[in-house]
Amino acid sequence: MSEQNLLSIGAILAAFLGTISLYLVSKNSQLRWNEKIAGFLISWIFIGKAISNSNFSILRSIFDNLQGPLLESESMWQFWWAYGHMSDYVFTAGQTLLCLVFPVAVLRTKRQLKFAISAILLLMMYWPIVYSSLGPHWLEFAGLVYLFPCLIWTSTYVRFRLFSINEDDSDAGKVADICVLLLLILNGHIWFYWVGMFAQQDYFYFVDIAGSWSEAGSIHEYIWQMFYTLVISTGLFIAGMEIYVLQRTGSISTVGIIVCIYMTIGIVGFFVLSIGDAGEAFALQASTNFKDMWQIFTNQTHFTIARPLIASYILISLGLADLSSERSMRIAKGMAVILIVVATAALLEMVQFVIPVSQVLSAGLLGIVVAVGIGWEERAFVKIVDSRVSIDELLEGTGWGAPEIEIGDRAFKSANITMIVYFLILMLLSYIIHISDNFINTL
Repeated sequence: MSEQNLLSIGAILAAFLGTISLYLVSKNSQLRWNEKIAGFLISWIFIGKAISNSNFSILRSIFDNLQGPLLESESMWQFWWAYGHMSDYVFTAGQTLLCLVFPVAVLRTKRQLKFAISAILLLMMYWPIVYSSLGPHWLEFAGLVYLFPCLIWTSTYVRFRLFSINEDDSDAGKVADICVLLLLILNGHIWFYWVGMFAQQDYFYFVDIAGSWSEAGSIHEYIWQMFYTLVISTGLFIAGMEIYVLQRTGSISTVGIIVCIYMTIGIVGFFVLSIGDAGEAFALQASTNFKDMWQIFTNQTHFTIARPLIASYILISLGLADLSSERSMRIAKGMAVILIVVATAALLEMVQFVIPVSQVLSAGLLGIVVAVGIGWEERAFVKIVDSRVSIDELLEGTGWGAPEIEIGDRAFKSANITMIVYFLILMLLSYIIHISDNFINTL
């Protein structure tokens, strides 16, 4: 399976999750203001990711089929690149605001909330102006998406994990787990690189975030890698904390096991990505194809497939999606089925890429795997729905519950319209970049 196919699958998963969850969250009238904001943010984050992944999938297809120099190509590669890149601004802004309101509301007054939203809206206007004028540039402050979520969610995780140990409070432990899951959505694909950071390997220090328009060692990439370091530090801290909890209590949470698995994969990835070369005799590095395959099965799989699955779990288990009516229940279940089936089929195709089998056998295996996947999804969905609990209930009695802030439904409808208009403006700017050869002019 190529990176292009994986990006296409990621776009499909993100699009289904974003649009369906947006509908289900908007129908839920029982949510407090911070829960409703969180539901809308998660939905729009994945709608933005769907647009971004689909654009980069088309761009990858153009690169793979390129005849001659890229700069002389008559394709609309500048449009797809720009639109895919700028769509990620929604992801950055959404994650920043999300950590300020969920699971613990850091913003405690309506004035603080208005100030935070205003600042983020200004950034969402600032970033496209910089990108349209200068191309990929350090003034975009690449990596800013990781700053506030890492600091806020990690500190919240520590507070509630320690509280759950000292007071034997399972609800506090669930709040800590939510923080880790949110960090996993944002940072999981970077945690695979943690050994490379300490070992000063090229696969970490020469991450090319903007193609040939970002010179290795530039301020642009330095800022990006600086935030990568923060991300890896939080991952190692959480893994260490979970091991401490295991040593102290004799048990470890499921999300703690997942984080430790990610870190272990990072150790294996160090040997795969850094030892040997195309001309050397190291078996796993006989060609760069194995490196590419490793990236697809780890980094890219988390980036495109795991993220929507984790987000759907958060939306359903915390009651952000409306399940009060039979119609809503069917829609939510349909969303879960689609996510599971598409993800399962994608994973099977990835395995088939490594172990080639005939088309007849592949079709049979796909039928079996999908059937098993749907059967497992049925049981998992019912279990999650039956055990769902709101974040307000988990925080009850801790003093960290969300304060009373009145936000009308009209504000959320206006926000949805604003986001649609924003994506249309980004599309227009991307077309202007294409017809003006902005990328070429910034070389």
